[in-house]
Amino acid sequence: MRLLLLILSMIPVSIFACQFTSEGFEKALKEHRQFVESIIQKSDTIVEIFVDSVEQVKSEKSGFNKYQATVSNVEKIKGEFDNRVFWYKPIEQIVIMGSCDNLYWDNNTSLDEEESYLVYLKKGEVLRARVIELPEFSYEDERKLLKAKGI
Repeated sequence: MRLLLLILSMIPVSIFACQFTSEGFEKALKEHRQFVESIIQKSDTIVEIFVDSVEQVKSEKSGFNKYQATVSNVEKIKGEFDNRVFWYKPIEQIVIMGSCDNLYWDNNTSLDEEESYLVYLKKGEVLRARVIELPEFSYEDERKLLKAKGI
């Protein structure tokens, strides 16, 4: 028992700070869905793309750096796509950690080279970019594998 208490005391409390209850998870999922639905409505173009390169270009917005991407493997989902993909980042950005709100909101608006994305655009500007991940080996897949192995 003492060993268990010792081990538990060594685990940082911060790893438990943002764990969701089932109600909290459902609420976050609902808010995320509403957020994505609002982005769908705002966007004039939705595409799947592969980012070949990213470069910083002259920005017309004071206090922001502007970036643009050269893309390939374009699959149009909504609207017309003229290969313009750009976004802005504040020149000085302060990130304050400590809030667990909206942990599941993928509100990324910048792209990295050599990645595939589902991108929501408004007049060429990125409203939201979601990385297209490799397929996941799901819980159901794992259970099927265990069953196939007789376990």
